[in-house]
Amino acid sequence: MKQGGARTYAQTEIRKRLTAELVRLQERNSAYSLRSYARKLELSPSALSEILRGKRPLAVKTARRILERLCVAPHKSEKILASFASGRRSGAANEYRQLNMDYFHVVSDWYYFAILSLAETKDFRDDPSWIARRLGITPAQARTALERLERMEMLARGHDGILHPTGVQYATSSDIADLSIRKQHRQNLELAHRSLDRDAVDARDFSSMSMALDPALIPEAKNRIKKFRRELCAFLESGEKKEVYKMCIQLFPLTQTPIKENENESL
Repeated sequence: MKQGGARTYAQTEIRKRLTAELVRLQERNSAYSLRSYARKLELSPSALSEILRGKRPLAVKTARRILERLCVAPHKSEKILASFASGRRSGAANEYRQLNMDYFHVVSDWYYFAILSLAETKDFRDDPSWIARRLGITPAQARTALERLERMEMLARGHDGILHPTGVQYATSSDIADLSIRKQHRQNLELAHRSLDRDAVDARDFSSMSMALDPALIPEAKNRIKKFRRELCAFLESGEKKEVYKMCIQLFPLTQTPIKENENESL
């Protein structure tokens, strides 16, 4: 089995077992609901639905809990989890996991993702006071963020008892009007404004272009910007990780669509 396919095998195997058990329970009781099944598994109904449809990747901790609730034999369970972990180590670095908006609302402040990146630096300390000094936030904000990131399995404790990154890259939904996403965009602009006044020119890059274009090309432009962001991110993260940066790219209209005058309107 290819290493890159190990995690896929584990996800597929767990979904098959989840589906088979649900069918068995519904054959015994036709009124048995997905909500009841989710309660048995200690999952939310929406999370279970997404897992069954292959729309939500599983974290190791969640996978283990599901296998325990399904009463899978220990030797079979460990085999599945072993391949799951193998696939995670080899493939997670290039994976972008879609972050459910319910989760994003909890971690939408800019410093949550900054902490995820800071955890990848070689001198990272699992200490709210140290994190607060490095990011310019309060120790209380850092402490709350660490607790939430661990609870949501975006950071995980290793055998040393220290929080470590999972290696998973996260993406949010695009092209939707959401207050939390809008708030983070505003925070990004504020951070850029702060950097403009604080950071030396050789430590940042601010540039812009004005152009005349066809709005019909915007969807393809957004796809190219996404591809560029991820390729540049992979390049920048290939070196030794010492500092945390944020890259913001803005593309927005300067002109306003003219309002058609009503020919019958009197002045």
